[in-house]
Amino acid sequence: QTWIMDQPQQLKLEALEGDQAGLEAIIGGPPIARNKDVHVMCGHCRFNGSGNHLDRAWLTWSTATDGFIEIPMSRWDVALYYSEDTNAAAFGKAGTKHCAMLDFNDMAGFDNTYFGLTEREAECIVPGQRVLLEVMAETFKIGLNLDKPQLAGRPIACSIADIGPDWSSFACKDTHEQEWLKVGGIGYSNLSCSRVGWAFGMTGPMTQVDTACSSALVAANIIHGLVRKTEKGVTEGIMMSWINFFSPFPFVGLSAAGMLGRLGRCATFNESANGYNRGEGVGGLIAKCSDSVKDTESRVASFLSSFINQDGRSASLTAPNGPS
Repeated sequence: QTWIMDQPQQLKLEALEGDQAGLEAIIGGPPIARNKDVHVMCGHCRFNGSGNHLDRAWLTWSTATDGFIEIPMSRWDVALYYSEDTNAAAFGKAGTKHCAMLDFNDMAGFDNTYFGLTEREAECIVPGQRVLLEVMAETFKIGLNLDKPQLAGRPIACSIADIGPDWSSFACKDTHEQEWLKVGGIGYSNLSCSRVGWAFGMTGPMTQVDTACSSALVAANIIHGLVRKTEKGVTEGIMMSWINFFSPFPFVGLSAAGMLGRLGRCATFNESANGYNRGEGVGGLIAKCSDSVKDTESRVASFLSSFINQDGRSASLTAPNGPS
């Protein structure tokens, strides 16, 4: 398909004029009250390139670290699913063998008893949900200094950005059928939010978002709105995003659709780009609405504003809209 978009108008900022009163006259209304300030208390992540903390992840980004690797045998035998032929898709093969994957050790060693799961139940849950629970527990400890038992009954808002797993919905069914049924079939992606609520015992509002590429941004917008209301006693919120943890078959399908680049890299803003490429990881943030001096001093950022719109009718269902 071909997309034709209007080039955005080029604007140049020459000067700033006016004062606070003039700004209020334009946008209508006073500034946000101090007790409605939303602070980002921490960010935490588990990304490729050993980005297992926000500081370490920032180091990989600022030094332009290449987190893409050739898919290792510990995941699957890439030779069975990849072809160098430019018409690989015609043979049911993927056109790339690289991916920004987590280290195997970042996915292994799950403490199922800590989250109230039997060993067999944990085996039937998609890897992404297991890592999500681990990173979420770490985020609460870093941002609010709360351990899992302290979260039970606490009115913390939660929004999970989850675009779904690559895993088969019937994995483990033949070997552990009772456990498979107990955890909701493999732990479908629409159970991620329920899994979090059950594991941590939080009583605040919980939402789950799947808007494809924008899921994390939409989830952050939801948390921003929820913690600013405060009327229901919800002044703290957590936004977590987990990206697909991969299996080989979507690589074949996405190559057939012409979406994956054969370079094995995204090459964003570069004329050599010929498609996108995939990466794994989990990340999130703690947001808190407070006028406390202590919270203001310990925050890592301020969440001033957020807004959502939709691009309406465009060239196709998945095509972006230029003006939007």
